[in-house]
Amino acid sequence: MPKNENYITLMGWMVNDLHLKGNELIVYAAIYGFSQDGVGEFAGSLSYLSDWLNITRQTVINTLNSLVKKGFLIKNKQTINGVQIVRYKAKIPDHVVSAPEKTKSAIDYQGIVDDYNRTCASLPKCIKLSNSRRTAIEARLKSYSPEELHMVFQKAEDSAFLSGRKSDFQATFDWLMKDSNTAKVLDGNYDDRKATSAGNQPSPDAPLADWEKDWLRDMERAGKGGEA
Repeated sequence: MPKNENYITLMGWMVNDLHLKGNELIVYAAIYGFSQDGVGEFAGSLSYLSDWLNITRQTVINTLNSLVKKGFLIKNKQTINGVQIVRYKAKIPDHVVSAPEKTKSAIDYQGIVDDYNRTCASLPKCIKLSNSRRTAIEARLKSYSPEELHMVFQKAEDSAFLSGRKSDFQATFDWLMKDSNTAKVLDGNYDDRKATSAGNQPSPDAPLADWEKDWLRDMERAGKGGEA
């Protein structure tokens, strides 16, 4: 009988993608638990599976044969000292193989950080690739491409306000990776106003840029600059 602390994990893709159910679902999940690393195999007895499912040994044999026939299990036979040993390994179809994990591992976290450090020469360097920064990068890449994030970095570097050339405030990697800030920078809210008069300065009656409005508001609230 299974111990009280033993368990079998059922994955959503086993139902959604393999369309397994009943005895086949439980048997496949049990064997997957032993072979999910791609190396291990299930070499347990028929009684082990029979006890888990509370079914007869013959039903277990029929279930295993059905899963092998469908291509969900790989059956390996080996004779040792005249005794035949049968092992099973769960086979995961190519279209299933942990798609979320593949997507996550494919994210070039360090590449995003390196692009920021390389592009934003005026801003504080991002040295440590912490878990929170990985999470922020992953979240932003759900809405923006790496090319769009590069544009955010370039706009931040070109902005007199975000780079600190025209204020006491300086954007950081963490600030730029906040969803609302990423959107505002990409929208051009912090772009410099174009010079329209002599002396390479904006016209006195030119409308204030969003960052200037924010800066003035903060000055009024705190009596000094420094927060954005």
